[in-house]
Amino acid sequence: METVVAVPLPPPNQAEMDELRMQSVERAAMTSSHFNQMTYEQLAQFHAQQEAMAKRMEDESSRQFAMAKAMEKNRLEQEESRAILLRQQEELVRQQNELKRAMAEQARVSEAHQEMLRQASDAMRQQNYKVEELNQKVRRDSERWGLFAEATNQRSPFPSEQAAPTSRMENLMGVQQVPLAPMYKGSTKRERREFMDEYLAYSRRVEVLNRGMGGTMFLMPLAACIDQKIVPRVCAHDFGKSFEEITENDWRDYFLSAREVQELDLDSVAKAMASLKMDTKIRDAESRVGRLLADFYDKLEQLDVAHLPEQEPKQSVKILTAAIRPSQLKATVERQLTREANKAYKSDVKSFCRWLVSLMDNFMLFESQLVAMDPKPEPNRPRQYGEKPRRQLPPKKADSGAPARAPAMTATSAPYARGCLKCGSEDHKVLKCPKCQPGEAQRLLDQRFKKPHVAAVAAPDKKTDKKTKFIGAAVAANDVVEARAHRTLDCDINGLKATTLLDSGADQSVLSPTFLSRLEETGNFTSPVRQLDDAMELGGFMEGMKLDVDRDVKLRLTFETAEGTLVIANLKCWVAAAPLQDGLGDLIVSRDVMAKLGYCPRSLLLSARRAQSVYDLDQLGGKDTPLMAAMKVNKHVFLK
Repeated sequence: METVVAVPLPPPNQAEMDELRMQSVERAAMTSSHFNQMTYEQLAQFHAQQEAMAKRMEDESSRQFAMAKAMEKNRLEQEESRAILLRQQEELVRQQNELKRAMAEQARVSEAHQEMLRQASDAMRQQNYKVEELNQKVRRDSERWGLFAEATNQRSPFPSEQAAPTSRMENLMGVQQVPLAPMYKGSTKRERREFMDEYLAYSRRVEVLNRGMGGTMFLMPLAACIDQKIVPRVCAHDFGKSFEEITENDWRDYFLSAREVQELDLDSVAKAMASLKMDTKIRDAESRVGRLLADFYDKLEQLDVAHLPEQEPKQSVKILTAAIRPSQLKATVERQLTREANKAYKSDVKSFCRWLVSLMDNFMLFESQLVAMDPKPEPNRPRQYGEKPRRQLPPKKADSGAPARAPAMTATSAPYARGCLKCGSEDHKVLKCPKCQPGEAQRLLDQRFKKPHVAAVAAPDKKTDKKTKFIGAAVAANDVVEARAHRTLDCDINGLKATTLLDSGADQSVLSPTFLSRLEETGNFTSPVRQLDDAMELGGFMEGMKLDVDRDVKLRLTFETAEGTLVIANLKCWVAAAPLQDGLGDLIVSRDVMAKLGYCPRSLLLSARRAQSVYDLDQLGGKDTPLMAAMKVNKHVFLK
């Protein structure tokens, strides 16, 4: 580390002091001059800067003033714009309020219009219902189930215009007077339509009974009118859901769907209607036309074309015109329909029938004169619809027992001499018949002209008489009808050929044990044979005619008819202990089965009365039946 030592200088003298003072003054003068010079320049420069700054400040002030002026102007414009926007906003609010009021008013008007439209729609619906009900009352067949279409829960047991009866003394009714609801057991649309007819008849009976009694009877719902045997099938295949899920309206729609039928085949309908003919035995014009209409509609029901008069009125009029008899009246009707004044009848079945009644009424005044002028009757007129087939009377045997000769048959007396040998139509011959198979027309012609037909009638028993008498009523000269009918009918029982006796006096169906043995050999049984606990005795007219039965069995019968195959299934029969007597066949069908098939004594008498009013039964007193022969034998034994 260095050490600095200060050495004091000797004091200056006066001269040096003066010289130093002079130098200092000169230096100060020079410095002051230089400083003054520099200060002036600085001041000039500062002044220039001040002027420039003042100018800039003045410019800036002017600019700021202009800016302030512009800002003030902008502020005024903004205030004015704000005022305008405020006024516009107030105007929009006012317009919005007015629009809301207009929309509310429009909504009220629209609601009122909707209410009016709903009321009008309800009124139109009610009016439509009334018109539909009126149409259902007026129109026939295809619209006859209008009342059935009404919802079941809306159907009242009382008439619509009549209130429920007031409290009064109630009428006691027997069990037989209470109408029973029908039971649906079918599977086809025709069976559904028949059930609707039966149900409507049942509802009318209930309605009439409610008018005349103090109590109230309610209609049986449709769900309770279905046979339990078909419920699983209908629920599974027709509805696709369980029975509990099916409502009453579903059942109603199920039955009403039967009104929808298939498309019409006019050619097949015309061919099926070829056998429709007017019954000339009726002596009243209105009744004759009414019978023709009844047969026409019955045939339509069988063909499942009941809606033909509504959909094809012209075709219906043609069918009815072709069925008119006699031929003179038919020609007159056809000629009158060609007139311009009568063309309206071609397309309206109801008008045509009313017009036909008037023509028929005038024609029947002179019909007897036409018959007197032309006494030759039609030897073999075509069979009418619903009439049993007619056969020729067999030749009578001579008293000596010689075989009778078949009478020579001329062209005028042969069957279907005036028409087709196949179907009996008078519109074409057998060579042009659409029903003939290849070669069948020539075979029919050969049989017609080379081999006369002689009807063979089997005798009911093996006994022979010298003189043959026929059981039946005396018929008119123009009706070649055989009055005799076979006692038994041929049929198939469980696949085996058999003979059946339809006995209206039998309470139970009885099977011969001989035929049962044949069934046991083949094994054709639909159900096993059941042995009865105790043998029973079935009474008869006489002691020797009684039957003992010890078993029962269910059979299946098949009959061949002109309309097709008829099947009777699950026929419960008792089996006789001993073989049935001759002439009774293999099976006796009871009265209940015949009633199920349509047998009714009253209907039989009514049909007989329609045919003729007087029957001569003198020819019934000739040949003895097996029953009469047995009674005579027993009487002879008792007398001995």
